[in-house]
Amino acid sequence: MTDSAINPYSAPAAAIEALPAQPTYPARFFSWKGRIDRMRYLGYSSLALLLLIALTLTFDAFLSTSDWNSPWQETLVVCGSITGYAILPLLVHGMYARRRLHDLGQTGWLAVLACIPPINLPLSIYLTFAPGSAEPNDHGPAAKGGRLTLIWLLPISVAIPIVALLGMAIGRAAYGSYLMHRF
Repeated sequence: MTDSAINPYSAPAAAIEALPAQPTYPARFFSWKGRIDRMRYLGYSSLALLLLIALTLTFDAFLSTSDWNSPWQETLVVCGSITGYAILPLLVHGMYARRRLHDLGQTGWLAVLACIPPINLPLSIYLTFAPGSAEPNDHGPAAKGGRLTLIWLLPISVAIPIVALLGMAIGRAAYGSYLMHRF
């Protein structure tokens, strides 16, 4: 009789071999190449959104304190507004959506679908909740480590829409009272 037949709590006699290590790469914040998992997608998108909000508020503060008299200055304002409010957020979201799609084994060109209003919400839900592959795929190895550093960004990603809605409500009320006193 073997030892395991006598003692059911004995260690197994099979040889245990370590699995080969999967190749990984360090994920970068601003990069069009590579893959990012769900947590990095949420964290990087939230941090980029915070940076874009800060950039937009700085631009708006600059505009509100300046006296614009020439048409060239108005052109600068329009071009800056289009860049800050439309093009830059699309590029940043496209960058992270492309990398997230690469993690899911899809082509990065599907990130263009984020520009189509009926499709962008289901695409964002898919990018947020679909599990990526842990092993290397056609787009490279999985990103390594750093999950604990991104956990603090999850509450921020929930708080940003709430603060934005509160800011819009307060701003609308303040603008309404400004118009009443001005005219």
